[in-house]
Amino acid sequence: MNTSKKGAVAEYMAANWLLSKGYEVFKNLTPTGKVDIIAWKGEEMHLIDVALCSRSKRTGGYSDNKKGVAESNAHLGIKILCVLDTGDCVWRDDLFKSFPDKKCHQCGNTFTPTKGNEVVCGDNCRRLWVAKMNKDRYNARKSLP
Repeated sequence: MNTSKKGAVAEYMAANWLLSKGYEVFKNLTPTGKVDIIAWKGEEMHLIDVALCSRSKRTGGYSDNKKGVAESNAHLGIKILCVLDTGDCVWRDDLFKSFPDKKCHQCGNTFTPTKGNEVVCGDNCRRLWVAKMNKDRYNARKSLP
């Protein structure tokens, strides 16, 4: 199944989950846009971007492609609803808040990890960190008799 079909299925799973929680659900009719679903219950309204989240078999952590989107759309009040590979739904903030903030091993900035085993804050620091680790391994092997 291609990515756009997986996204469409995830949106319907999210809509079904919201309906089961008593929300009225209004779906975006176009395949693009900041908001996939508007959910309404009483006086409570949510603008929702749906994300398909998967669990890493290696680390056990969850990942999605919405971290930058979540940060850039937060001022608009858009929440991200993650559809897990198990079919369950959970708000992105609830899914990733279980990991405490960490200090980046490369630049020293504080960041909120999206997986339990992260030690660097982003792609640039990740590249630098991997290069440093590879250099350290090379030097360690070079010093062996």
